[in-house]
Amino acid sequence: MIGYRSGLRYGIPSVVEPSTAMPVSFPGAGGDVYSGLMDRNISKQRLAQENAAAEYDAQYRDAQRNLLLGGLRDMSTAAENQRDIGRSRMGLMNSLLGGLYK
Repeated sequence: MIGYRSGLRYGIPSVVEPSTAMPVSFPGAGGDVYSGLMDRNISKQRLAQENAAAEYDAQYRDAQRNLLLGGLRDMSTAAENQRDIGRSRMGLMNSLLGGLYK
């Protein structure tokens, strides 16, 4: 059975989570507005991180598949070359033995 294992490592780039703490205390509605904006920005950043992780995962799988197919193709070519060498040896032996009986 033909098997292949690549050395491609998997590792999604990590991003630092932003702080939700306010750098300055805003009185009244200002603090609520700031918190709302920060929550919206954090949710956008998390969504972007999830999209980037999904894209990275897809690219990793494509690279892994391409490495696998390339390795299997190389192994198949090597096996075919070995069969061709065996056939050429048999042809050489046939021609040598055929020359003995002429």
